[in-house]
Formats: sequence, structure tokens, C-alpha cells
Amino acid sequence: SYMASSSATMLSYQQEVNTIPCFSNDELCTLEGHSCLEILLGKKKNIFNHSGNKRFRAIVHHNVQKYIDLPKKTEKTALVRTIYVDMKSAGFQFLKRDQF
Repeated sequence: SYMASSSATMLSYQQEVNTIPCFSNDELCTLEGHSCLEILLGKKKNIFNHSGNKRFRAIVHHNVQKYIDLPKKTEKTALVRTIYVDMKSAGFQFLKRDQF
């Protein structure tokens, strides 16, 4: 089963995230007033291109194969929960449309 330590897990997320070409200081990819640690929920193109959303997609991409390889639903749930908790503790926020 997959149960990595939080700090080791975040290190691999940071390595994956840092390979994405568009980040916090890139004003073209960060919506005004929002940080690269904010994942904005919505369907518009500017939300899709927001740097926080790109970071989120990188983290998901980094973990897809781990998720697929886990045989039990409880293990898959534990992986998703670990990723979510690690992201929140690293400062990520998920914002609904009425919050931005």
C-alpha cells in the first residue's frame, strides 16, 4: 500500500511542479489577485491557464500511475487524501467561483 511521509511526498510534488513552465511570477498565467497556490474552480480558459491550476494538474499527473496501480479502493482513497492534506499543508487553497 502507498503511505509515504508527508515531507517526502511534498518534495516529489515540488520537483514535478517546478517542471511546469508557467508559475507564480509569470503574470500572464496568474490571474490578478491570485497566487500560484490557489486552485480556481471553473471552466473558463483564463482559469484553466492560471498557474495554480497548472500546478494542480502537474501534481495529479505525477500521481496518476500510482493511483492506477493501487489494487484496492481504500488505498486509492488514502492516496488522494494524502495528496490533498499535503497540498493544504503546503499552502494550496481550492477556491469556488464565489470566493474569487
